[in-house]
Amino acid sequence: MTGLLMGKSLVGMRVLDIEQGVNLLANRAEVDAARISAIGKGTAGVPLLYAAVLDNRIGRLVLEDSLVSYSAVVNQRIHQDVFENIAWGALKSYDLPDLVAALTPRPVWITNAVDPLGQQLPISDVERAYQGASEGYSRTGAADALHIVRRKADSNPKTVYPDWFTN
Repeated sequence: MTGLLMGKSLVGMRVLDIEQGVNLLANRAEVDAARISAIGKGTAGVPLLYAAVLDNRIGRLVLEDSLVSYSAVVNQRIHQDVFENIAWGALKSYDLPDLVAALTPRPVWITNAVDPLGQQLPISDVERAYQGASEGYSRTGAADALHIVRRKADSNPKTVYPDWFTN
């Protein structure tokens, strides 16, 4: 509410925080700025997605347990923990899958995407929501860079995100 009273969205303020973190990392001698990767879990996924669109130094990202789309919010009457990820007026121009498409050819993992109530969606629903992004990745020859996957809570991240541990 404080953000709204100041004319700012919480998601926008979080994007600025992420940007400051990327700046901090990129300026450290022991960090290879060309290999910055990030994982946004839950409500951190949407701000990370915006930050990656705005800053190509975020080379690859995981959006885990994150909101599938703004359209899903409009189409569902009841929501939980959605307000903090809303960018007012976004649907006039884009939705979250469109932002993922803008990241082509950078690797992106959409893992355990959720509906506006925080319930994990079936993979087929997520694939349908991200069909346009998937087509964009395919057109640019980067079809293998967009991953829509399920991750069990007790699974080893090395099996879900193997590229993160080999490159």
